Amino acid sequence: MYLTKNPQSILSPAPRSEEILPGRRIKLLRINDPYVLLPAGSCGTVRRVDDAGTVHVEWDSGDSIGLCADAGDRWVLLP
Repeated sequence: MYLTKNPQSILSPAPRSEEILPGRRIKLLRINDPYVLLPAGSCGTVRRVDDAGTVHVEWDSGDSIGLCADAGDRWVLLP
């Protein structure tokens, strides 16, 4: 899980792919794309993880946006 005292700092390694299964709930800490207007704190449901490691999420707002830890996106897995 991504944990930090300062969300702007470098965070811990990405969760292992076996932890990120379809149906898991996640909460966005940061998305590193200036064209995406999804705010930090948004929650969604993982739909799939592709071969490149992109986590495809259906957000509660109705958006479907993928997250990539290698690109600087950060999130936490919810219980």
